[in-house]
Amino acid sequence: WLIFYYCQRHRARTAKDRLQSRLSNAAKKALTKIPLVNVHENPPTEESCVICLDIIKTGDTIRKLVCGHTFHHHCVDPWLLNHRHCPLCNLDILAAYRVAVPSTINRRRHSNVHNINDNPSVFSLATTSASRVNEQSTPANLPTISATIKDDSSDVRIHGEQNPMFRLDENSL
Repeated sequence: WLIFYYCQRHRARTAKDRLQSRLSNAAKKALTKIPLVNVHENPPTEESCVICLDIIKTGDTIRKLVCGHTFHHHCVDPWLLNHRHCPLCNLDILAAYRVAVPSTINRRRHSNVHNINDNPSVFSLATTSASRVNEQSTPANLPTISATIKDDSSDVRIHGEQNPMFRLDENSL
């Protein structure tokens, strides 16, 4: 049993490491697609890099993401390699720059079930954008959620006025 446990643990760890490696390589590929811009003149507004909190000045080299946010390239490059999304709006750079990550190969040697993903030439995007999810799902398959918002702003009470246990605690002190 112990040997089986360690084998399973090792398989899970190596699979996780392989996935991290693939995602890291995809992030590096996405970084090459993000343009570097040299600031030649003072911007009309004082814009600052939200990572280092320093003002973007003339002569700085910045990266401008698809979402429009700008950062110093030496600040945002390590961030994007580790997190793979914009620090401000969480835009996924792999999906935004259409960088494909090789799908995980699910090989089962002792099974007769063949998966389409066993083909190493099959690729998928790392994440699916919300618009793509909305296009694929039909309204009939989505659950309907309804809610009523009740405005009780005219019925304002002081904390403890409603709860008799709160008053009992104060009296026992």
